Order: sequence, then structure tokens, then C-alpha cells
Amino acid sequence: MRRELDLEHRGGLVFKPRDGAAWGQVRSAFASACKKARIERFRFRDLRHMGASHSVMRGASLNNVCELLGHSDLKMTQRYAHLSPAHLRRAVGLLDGLTPASAKVPEWPMSWLKVIE
Repeated sequence: MRRELDLEHRGGLVFKPRDGAAWGQVRSAFASACKKARIERFRFRDLRHMGASHSVMRGASLNNVCELLGHSDLKMTQRYAHLSPAHLRRAVGLLDGLTPASAKVPEWPMSWLKVIE
């Protein structure tokens, strides 16, 4: 599947300078930008992790992100797609309303939820 995606979408540069020339080294430009902005310990590949995480938090499936990143295995994608604590709390909130409000809630789930906060 990845090979099909690569062949289908290879049409040159996604972003081009106005004169149509190729960009220089992206990694060195990124390192220079981080240095100028005084950002430390941030690697170019951290952008990949951030993109994967935000894609999943905005509703993309892990399978879709796996294909976009070119991974052959979902395990690798799961390493990239870190979910924020707020996103995890919202996921737990999806369970609200499964039982009547008057139902007694056992003690153990509540202590478990405090760990997420």
C-alpha cells in the first residue's frame, strides 16, 4: 500500500520557492531556526511525533496515520501518536450516560480516573 501511495503522489516538491528551485537542507534550516528562537532539545523528527499526535487527537485513525507516516506496523505508529491528558479525559467522558444517573458508581473507577488528571 505504501509503495502505491509513494508512486501515486510523487509529483515533485510540495512547497516550492517562488523561483521554482529546490530548497536547501531542511534540517540545517530547522536547526538554525531553533537556535535563533532559543529552542533547545527539539529535534526535527519531533515535528513528526507532534503531527501524528495531533492527527489522532483530531479524529484520524491510527491506520490512516500509519499509512501517512509510511509505517509497516501499527506498533511504530502508536509510539508516535501520544495523546494529551485532556484528550484522554474526553475519551473517558464518552462513557457518561451509559447508566442512569441514579446508579451507584463503584469506588475503584473514581480512584483510577484521578491518575489521569
